[in-house]
Amino acid sequence: MTGGGQTAAPSADRSSVRGPSVGNWLGYLLIPAAIWLGWQIVVAPVAQRAPPELALRAAPSSPAVLARSAEIELAAGRPDNARDLAADALTRAPFTIKALRTLGLVTAAEGDVVAADDILTLAGNWSLRDTPSHGWLVDRRLRVGDYASSFAHADALARRGVAQAEVFNLLMTAASQDPRALAPLRNLLATAPPWDREFFNALQRRPGTESLTATLVAGLEQTPGRLSDSELAEIYDLWVRQNQFEAIAVLRTAIARPPVTRFVVGGDFSPGTEIKPFAMTLLSTAGLSAEVIEDEIRTGNQALRVTYDGFGSGAAVEQLLLLSPGAYRLTSQYRLESGGPDSRLSWQIRCVERPQPLADQRIVVAGTQASGWTALESEFTVPNAGCTAQWLRLVTRPGDRRTAVAVWLDDVMVARSRVP
Repeated sequence: MTGGGQTAAPSADRSSVRGPSVGNWLGYLLIPAAIWLGWQIVVAPVAQRAPPELALRAAPSSPAVLARSAEIELAAGRPDNARDLAADALTRAPFTIKALRTLGLVTAAEGDVVAADDILTLAGNWSLRDTPSHGWLVDRRLRVGDYASSFAHADALARRGVAQAEVFNLLMTAASQDPRALAPLRNLLATAPPWDREFFNALQRRPGTESLTATLVAGLEQTPGRLSDSELAEIYDLWVRQNQFEAIAVLRTAIARPPVTRFVVGGDFSPGTEIKPFAMTLLSTAGLSAEVIEDEIRTGNQALRVTYDGFGSGAAVEQLLLLSPGAYRLTSQYRLESGGPDSRLSWQIRCVERPQPLADQRIVVAGTQASGWTALESEFTVPNAGCTAQWLRLVTRPGDRRTAVAVWLDDVMVARSRVP
């Protein structure tokens, strides 16, 4: 009780008379931002997929919507609308690639190709993924003979796997028909782009491109785009199957892989880099087998061991040679392991154009058993014509009955003949 008999009123809670807290005000302020973000989530798919009329109503100031609408208007044959929409988009967002490209294409359609080139070059430089810009620039630069620039934009497409077949066809056609395109194409391939192997595969499938292939491969020999031994062997092998022996000779002579100074490569059967068909290639056939293993007599020496039943026909090993016309000497060594005296095997050399052998070195043992290695030597002549390349093969000479034989062979060489 207080004086005068009055009951004191309870004091008011201070928190109850304060205004809204900072947290409450922050919540109020975030509401518009949340609404705006939600609207953007709705607008984004609308801008990308909705019809232009609906997209423009939903987001009339969106550069993406304006650019897409401009693109659609151009495709519909309304270039004036496309120009206005593209220009509006670029005013709001100067780096809108789709709008810039549409503006460039409209400019080109109106006949101002120079201005269009400038605009689309800018679009292509801003985005390596803008296919229409790079496609237009490829065609434009080809028309003015600027192969280096055209191929650079073609590279932008090929790196993404876009229209690779068309890009490769363009590169091959240009290089085949205009010698001025060879150097730019070689320079592009010299950078070892990620699509170069696919390009060479396409080049190999196109008939009549042997000369172009040889020129490009030779030009890449001292660059990062140099073909590996296995890739080079694929080209050689395809040309063998297509009987393109002149192209093989031109390419091997140009790049010296394997070195042309060796008439027979790997004739000692020691381990080393092999580039078929210029390597001792082991073959297999019924009753005949060949393997390169360590010699049982000469420690550390690799040699060819052949087993043969004396009855089947075929070849145990082969290698392609490129001998120019003239006289030569074929030498080899053999050792009989079992069987004999005639192993029914021969080292033969014949021209790819004719079946008759130039050389026929028979592996015949002097006695019933040879205790060590024996040397063989024979002379032969490569004719002046009709012998572009030659096959060196270890072939069978079948008999009437099966006669098992095991023979070792080594040090197969061809050299210029000592006979004048």
